[in-house]
Amino acid sequence: MYAIFTVLLAFTLNQVFAASPDDLLAQLRSDLHSVRASKSTEPVASKVQPDVKTLVGLRQTQIHVVLGDPDACVKPKNGSCLGSSEWTYSFYRLPPGWRGGGPELVLSFDEDLGVRLAAWLYSR
Repeated sequence: MYAIFTVLLAFTLNQVFAASPDDLLAQLRSDLHSVRASKSTEPVASKVQPDVKTLVGLRQTQIHVVLGDPDACVKPKNGSCLGSSEWTYSFYRLPPGWRGGGPELVLSFDEDLGVRLAAWLYSR
């Protein structure tokens, strides 16, 4: 029972206290790298989806330098997502032949390529 309470408290605190943009990007980079590098034969997903509101206002280039290319974007130009109005980073990986989804970080950009909306969506 104590272990369950500790896990729930840690999850709740992670959701309540927003990290600085730099700390948040570092955490997201680490989680994304772990998921992408997994060789598991089972589906893998990031266990925690932190509050991402502190990303609002950051430049698209700042996000790209830390997280790299997104997994998907709206209207890619010349095969690149740079300059696109929306990026999606998948924080899950499905082995070949598996169907499903998981947590995705969606970033919408304004006309000046600043983050105007950052949110978690859950695909299936």
